Amino acid sequence: MKLRGSGTFTQALKRTRQLAKKHDAPMKGYMLLLFIYAGATILLPLITVNVIDALVQADDFRQFLLLALLFFFANITKAIFRAVINIYTTRREFQYGKDLEWILMDCFFKKKGEFYIKNTTGDMMEVIMEDTLQVAVFTYQVYRTIADLVNSIAILAVLAYLQWDLVLILLACFPFILIIQNNLEWKLDDWYDKFRAEMARENSLSEEFISNAALIAAHGIKEKCRRKYRQMLMQLSMMYKKIVTYSNLSFGSLECFIILSISIAIIYEGYKIFMGTATIGVLVAFIQYSDFLIDPGRLVAALRVQGNKLMPSLKRFDKIYFDSQTDKGGDKPDFKKFDIEFNDVGFCYPTGKRVFKNAQVKMESNKTHVIVGASGQGKTTMIHLITGLWDATEGSLSIGGYPVETINLDYLRKHISLVSQDDLFFNESIRDNLMEEENQYTEEELYTALRKAGMLDEVLEMPHKLDTELGDRGYSLSGGQRQRLAITRALLKDAPVIIFDEPTSALDEGTERVILNTIKELSGKTILVITHRKSLMDIGDCIYEINNQNIRPISM
Repeated sequence: MKLRGSGTFTQALKRTRQLAKKHDAPMKGYMLLLFIYAGATILLPLITVNVIDALVQADDFRQFLLLALLFFFANITKAIFRAVINIYTTRREFQYGKDLEWILMDCFFKKKGEFYIKNTTGDMMEVIMEDTLQVAVFTYQVYRTIADLVNSIAILAVLAYLQWDLVLILLACFPFILIIQNNLEWKLDDWYDKFRAEMARENSLSEEFISNAALIAAHGIKEKCRRKYRQMLMQLSMMYKKIVTYSNLSFGSLECFIILSISIAIIYEGYKIFMGTATIGVLVAFIQYSDFLIDPGRLVAALRVQGNKLMPSLKRFDKIYFDSQTDKGGDKPDFKKFDIEFNDVGFCYPTGKRVFKNAQVKMESNKTHVIVGASGQGKTTMIHLITGLWDATEGSLSIGGYPVETINLDYLRKHISLVSQDDLFFNESIRDNLMEEENQYTEEELYTALRKAGMLDEVLEMPHKLDTELGDRGYSLSGGQRQRLAITRALLKDAPVIIFDEPTSALDEGTERVILNTIKELSGKTILVITHRKSLMDIGDCIYEINNQNIRPISM
């Protein structure tokens, strides 16, 4: 009989084994502990039988005392090894979960633009923070189940040696357990898929509402958001109740059959004792260790539930781990120059929106290029193509004579400084926001860059100067301060290509002049300045306009 849901469970086992083999440390130490633990467990039923029989016979107290001490030490040894195994697996499980989280975050940073458009922030947070943990928990639950199965098989062998007919009575309940659990657990598969999807939606809505709480209140749409969030929570609650009900029915039916089989075995063995064909020691040992005989069924059933529950998490995990929209590596050329050339470049978003068609332009190295264009014409898309976030759908884009799609993106981006409209700042100090690595720049270098960006005086007036915390996303700063700090960071990176996307949009005239002078003083770099302001056109060696899906030079 093929069990419903068994394919899902098998897939979960196979995939988690592949991940563990590749990313987790070997489990040789664990297997050694496991076999020592099983060895100590085997002795317990034999010792129990002899202890009880010696007590019933009451003819040699010294022998009884020795057996009792042996029973005590065997149990203590078993308990110690069980504790060691639990400590070992729990610590390894947590570390493995964090290793998977790091691996997935690293994969996430290597994605292309299409991936970020198709997947919500909340969904990706759920995968990286929750699904990685679920994979690790299941992997180590398999290890624990193996330990308990070895333990159960050892007990089974000893009890079968002592009284084989009792073991047969217990094992007779297995087919009934499988039939009932098979008919309950397959119903859980679909509910787990729906539940994980709804959990991702909860994360997405939470992140969206929390990030924009002030704007939601200001625009007077709080009630709409509350209603939407409440509906989502009610849906999530309904799904969870279904899952809990089916899970507990599955385990409850298992417990009922265990109790029934043990009761029948006790009555049977009691009858044999009254008839003088069995000893009370075997009955006590059987009662004490009968759970170990049923445990294999219980443990595998529990693992099947976990495996079925895990498959949605594994699918989402692999969505990041294996997605085709990933940087596959590439060359690390020795750049001699940094001219940027669009050669019949065409680009169309997955939605079907076309931005460029047969764009043909060459921006020479070591010059300042000003790009203008109306909103929505493709200025930001051009930046994404140059930095490799998107690949041209037609033609080719090259930097320094090398096609962008052949260059290792991490290597490429180390050669580009970007000051974007949506400046990126973390909840840490000004110093840490300006540096990629600890102690990367001296204080003198930091102050020099701040002065060139027109930000030095304001930083020095702050309570903790460079060590002033910026708060969540740098919102403690004004728009102009954020912009100037972004320029400071670009100047410190000192990359051969610098892209300024509306660098003075939030600045007053005085600060704008400081920034313009700083850009003019930059030498030996390929500079792109994207702007709406006519005042910035004067700093360019070349001016271009993005219009009608093309990039055209403008005569100066």
